[in-house]
Amino acid sequence: KILVQNYSDLTLEGMTLTLNKAGYTSAYTLSNNNGTVVIDGSTINANPAGGFAFDVCRYHSYPSVNVTVKGESQINGDVEVYASGSDAKDGFGLMFEAGTFNGEIVLDATAKTAMANTPEKAKVSKNNNLTDIAAPADYKWVDNGDGTSTLAPCEYIAAIGSTKYETLQDAVDAAGSSAATITLLT
Repeated sequence: KILVQNYSDLTLEGMTLTLNKAGYTSAYTLSNNNGTVVIDGSTINANPAGGFAFDVCRYHSYPSVNVTVKGESQINGDVEVYASGSDAKDGFGLMFEAGTFNGEIVLDATAKTAMANTPEKAKVSKNNNLTDIAAPADYKWVDNGDGTSTLAPCEYIAAIGSTKYETLQDAVDAAGSSAATITLLT
C-alpha cells in the first residue's frame, strides 16, 4: 500500500504524487527508508481513505534517511517519522525549509525514543517563517538561533486534571480564582 517506496537518494522536482485508492486505509504515497530525499516544488497528496503523504522511516539495517521539503512544495496529508528498533543509527531527519504543509507530524514511539536518546542524530526541524506547522502533542518547537527550530519534548512541571503545564506559574494562571487542584509532576 505504497505508491513509491524509496531506499536511495531521490530528488522530486516539479512532481505530483497522488495515491487515491479507497481500500487502502493506511497507505503511504511516498515512503522514504534510506538516503537523502529532496522534495522541491512538488506536491504529495495522501490517500483520502487514510494514511500518510510520506514518511521518514530509518528502516532496518539502513544507516540513515533525511528528507528536505523546499521550494513551492505542497504536502497534503500527515507525515510519519519512524526509526526501526528505536535506533537512529547514522541519523534521520525531516526539514521543512519552504512550502505548504496541510497535515500533522506524527512521531511514532520508535522515533520519540531515538530522538530522546540521540538528539544530535535524530531531528525534525523547520524554517521559523513556516508558522503553520504545528508541533505534535507533548512537543514544542525550540528556536535554534539560526532561523530554524527543532522539535523537542515538553517538560511538564504541573497539571490541572489532564491538562499539563510547563511552568507552575502557567498552572496557577490557568486555575485563576477557581478551586482547581494543581498537581506537581516534578
